[in-house]
Amino acid sequence: MNQTNGNGEGKGAFRFLVGKEGHYLRKRNGIFEACVKVPSNPEYGAVEESFALTAPKIPMSLFEQALAFLGKVYDLHRTEGVALLSYDPREGWSLYVPRQKVGGLHVEYENDERRRVVGSIHSHPGIAARASGTDEKDELAFDGLHMIVSGFTIPTCGLLVVAAVNGRRFEIDPEDVIEGFEAVQAEVPDAWLRKIDRDAMSTPSLENEHVKPCKGCMEGDECTHELSLGGSCPFFDGWDR
Repeated sequence: MNQTNGNGEGKGAFRFLVGKEGHYLRKRNGIFEACVKVPSNPEYGAVEESFALTAPKIPMSLFEQALAFLGKVYDLHRTEGVALLSYDPREGWSLYVPRQKVGGLHVEYENDERRRVVGSIHSHPGIAARASGTDEKDELAFDGLHMIVSGFTIPTCGLLVVAAVNGRRFEIDPEDVIEGFEAVQAEVPDAWLRKIDRDAMSTPSLENEHVKPCKGCMEGDECTHELSLGGSCPFFDGWDR
């Protein structure tokens, strides 16, 4: 970007450059030429990070097919599973199931057909639909849409949608990327909830027999599970996929 300055210096008098460690100002006049780092540029307005889907929304039928597949994986193996999203401007969205190795709390896969994928849908059966530390690391080198489901039936599937771009993560409303999706939630009367007394000695029981995180994990607090190491959860932060 070339601009002239207020002193009437000619075209190319200064320009802004984007480098490995930030923004730089290269300035030239009749006496010197220099390049200096610029921590900020008060002459311009602030720019906010953002993400918006420009392709058509993902068809609901495709999302339902992914849920059906992940549900079958759970029925057969009691594990996570993964399906990948592909998009072609001429053919639209498609679902691609890669070859994968599944375990109680992890799934490893390879893009065996060498397709260009632009997103993923994987399951956390019986656990909150939230990204583990391993999930977030995977997204650093995988630009696109990433979905996590905790169940397999709409609208109670429990769905987290994250867009990853250049290492940055944006949490997205599902209805903004899935056609016809509405996260319907029935209202629960407060009078019903007042009838519940929590047994402090009990452990939450989950559908997945291999996963028994503590109350802290379920509520996003520090892990108190007997297998934890200094509060580091062996389930949520130790997942491998």
